[in-house]
Amino acid sequence: MEIKPGWQTTEFWSMIVNQVVGLLVFFNVVSPTASSDLVSAIIKIIGAIFMVVPAVIYIFNRTWLKVRAMQEETKVMALPDPPATLTATETTPTV
Repeated sequence: MEIKPGWQTTEFWSMIVNQVVGLLVFFNVVSPTASSDLVSAIIKIIGAIFMVVPAVIYIFNRTWLKVRAMQEETKVMALPDPPATLTATETTPTV
């Protein structure tokens, strides 16, 4: 099992949110009673981001792959036939 770097874990980001809210309460930017509501709202927003971003990336990647496949198919279909010229050393086939 591969261990992700710490900053890529949900525990890290949850801790960051709690620390930021704690600092906001400490400096009286947010009242202590509103801090739990703020943490809850931030966690919901982060959860929504983690739901939406992978879906958007998936849709983008699938669309990109389909476009590339269509381009390749069109490129193969659009190739001209090789020239049917004979060199001086070749002879025409007899029937």
